[in-house]
Amino acid sequence: MNQSLSSLARLTLRQLRRVASDLGVALYSRKSKDELLDAISTKQEFSAGEKRIETAISLAEMEAGFGNTPLPLPETRVVFLPRDPQWAYVFWEIAADSRRSAEAAGARQLCLRVCDVTGLHDGSSHPHTL
Repeated sequence: MNQSLSSLARLTLRQLRRVASDLGVALYSRKSKDELLDAISTKQEFSAGEKRIETAISLAEMEAGFGNTPLPLPETRVVFLPRDPQWAYVFWEIAADSRRSAEAAGARQLCLRVCDVTGLHDGSSHPHTL
């Protein structure tokens, strides 16, 4: 029941006392309209702040229960993704250990060679391709 100060100012003293009672304002029956407005706005800000703190605490507690994110094991692999019958994307992932061993063996530049191994002559194609 979070109301703006301008909408609260339009309420009667009796309505303000009811709002103050709902919010738990102390000694609301002895306060003037201006005092009630101040007390209600302070109480609303305080309760909104408490909700934010409770949410932050519950999120922190939830995250504390999670373990560390496992890192993927490094591996050397080639990924071939066909786009259509004439095109494909090829990605080469090299593990750090594989790179070091290749450099120790004398490799200066690592490269991936892709060639056609279908055994078809230039210009010919498989019957299932367009």
